[in-house]
Amino acid sequence: MITFVPQTGRRVPVRQPALALLLFALAGCAEDGPVAPDGAGGPPAAAVPPTVLPAAASTNLWATKAPMPSGRTLLAVGVVDKVVYAVGGLTAAGATAATVQAYNSSTNTWATKASLPQARAALNGAAQINGILYVAGGKDAADGPTRTLYAYNPSTNTWATKAPMPVADGCGASGVIAGKLYVFGNCGVTPTFQRYTPSTNTWTKLKLPAFKHQFPAGAVVGGKFYLAGGFGASDFSTTVEAYDPASNTWSTKASMNVQRSHAAAVAINGLLYVEGGYQGNNTFLYFVEAYDPGTNTWITRPRMPTGRGGLGAAAVTGKLYTIGGQVMNGTNAVTTNEVYVPGDVWVTKAAMPTVRSALAAAGTGGKLYAIGGIRGTILATNEAYTPSTDKWAVRAPLPEPRISTDGATVINGLIYVPGGIKGFGVASNTLYAYNPSTNTWATKAAMPAAGGCGASGAIGGKLYAFSGCDATGSVAKRFDRYDPSTNTWTTLAAPASLHFYPAGGVINGKFYLVGGATGSGTQKVLTQALESYDPGTGSWKTLAPAPTARSAAGAVVINGLLYVIGGYDAGNNAFSTVEMYSPATNTWRTLSSMPTARGFTAAGVLNGQAYVVGGECCGPGSETGTNQAYTP
Repeated sequence: MITFVPQTGRRVPVRQPALALLLFALAGCAEDGPVAPDGAGGPPAAAVPPTVLPAAASTNLWATKAPMPSGRTLLAVGVVDKVVYAVGGLTAAGATAATVQAYNSSTNTWATKASLPQARAALNGAAQINGILYVAGGKDAADGPTRTLYAYNPSTNTWATKAPMPVADGCGASGVIAGKLYVFGNCGVTPTFQRYTPSTNTWTKLKLPAFKHQFPAGAVVGGKFYLAGGFGASDFSTTVEAYDPASNTWSTKASMNVQRSHAAAVAINGLLYVEGGYQGNNTFLYFVEAYDPGTNTWITRPRMPTGRGGLGAAAVTGKLYTIGGQVMNGTNAVTTNEVYVPGDVWVTKAAMPTVRSALAAAGTGGKLYAIGGIRGTILATNEAYTPSTDKWAVRAPLPEPRISTDGATVINGLIYVPGGIKGFGVASNTLYAYNPSTNTWATKAAMPAAGGCGASGAIGGKLYAFSGCDATGSVAKRFDRYDPSTNTWTTLAAPASLHFYPAGGVINGKFYLVGGATGSGTQKVLTQALESYDPGTGSWKTLAPAPTARSAAGAVVINGLLYVIGGYDAGNNAFSTVEMYSPATNTWRTLSSMPTARGFTAAGVLNGQAYVVGGECCGPGSETGTNQAYTP
């Protein structure tokens, strides 16, 4: 095993004869206390008792689940068919274990499975390929690194021994890319990086990263294998490197906020989550942070309730499970099982092929459609984004180019696009309906008056369209309802306030409008006004004003809450601000900012996530194809 002994102010790895002496056997390795991001909080580290800092108030997204039947640290954790497997590790008594236990998150229960062929600890993680769980390397009961590769078949509850690794190693991580197993290990001075191909039962040695990464966190995100932290030549690290199998090269990424080893990592919704770990001086960490490959940035997430190192982690149906580990040096393996539901987080996705702003967007059938917009000229472009593949496809264009429509709304699988600007100072009264299944457009009954610069939504199978500008593109207010069954329009009462380029959406059968401008040009004044329309009474109601006055923001409704995203201030400076309105309490809450500040963007919802596409930062010429996904 590895212990770290301070020498002349440096932490130097020293080989020790027995893995079970101190479990991690990292006691006294660090002379400094925990290093955390600014504002992370917590008292300085102490040697005894261990530093397991209390959870912050924001940890309401964490929950405690059924504990693992037997406490273990330095274990491997993997997932097959939504079942979490905890494999091997060191017991509370310091013994190397062959134990395998399976956790069913749907029933919150554990079951004991067939043991490993041989006891292992400090494994190189566990990874699933075609329903088989692979566990590579690790240390045996005599503390020696091993070459073994074991494959577990859950359907038969049996293990098989596969071709051994070319080089014995453990203390690392593994992941799967294109059906092949990538294994990084570093239990000593020289790391190893090897790839296993199940179809041929063969191994290939690969190029090593620049950094040592002893006991790193590792996972695959977007077809690349990431290693985060670990112990380096003399200290705990924040270093992050990514391996690209296409070029057989490593690249250095933005460093973590917290230096650590013995952390765990998983990939969820395109983000790399790193949780827990060890930092020396008997200090075990509860810090959690997430890396966005699209922006090369790290985000601090709610802390684990129980600070731990040597833990395992798994992702099941978008939830993060952290299992086992230890909370102090010595014989202290724990049974802890805690789950985190990621929320209030942004991820950058594949950009739109056509850069543009002032477009409309709507989600249906598992795809987000980005319609119209402008970049130099007004566009009829229609492109569809598929989150499952993170790819875009060109679809049939609008019958005519449009910008600044009254949004886009889905009714019975059709996307309705009302009004909009078709030329300088010229608005339209057209209503177009797009059928994704046939990739065709149809022209419906014209609106009662030309307009745009507004928002729309569906209530009871009918389209409600608010126009914030008139036929000349000047500030106005008009509210109409379209009935698809009769192909007819009805003019309704307009709201009390002007809303030029507002945000809008439907919640529980009511239509909400917020913000926008009450004038344009030199008379531009932004409003914070929030109003809701009740079709049952045919009247508008003034509600709690938004914290931020803005126009040209995006908006979505998720789980009965209205999210207002981005937009412009009166000086045409783009916002990244995100605010959420709850009708139940008539209150607003500020959330995590969008990574890219934008106005004249468009937003839609798919599977409970908001996708915000296009927009601009600072006027004509600054249009973007940026596509960012938000999980509430």
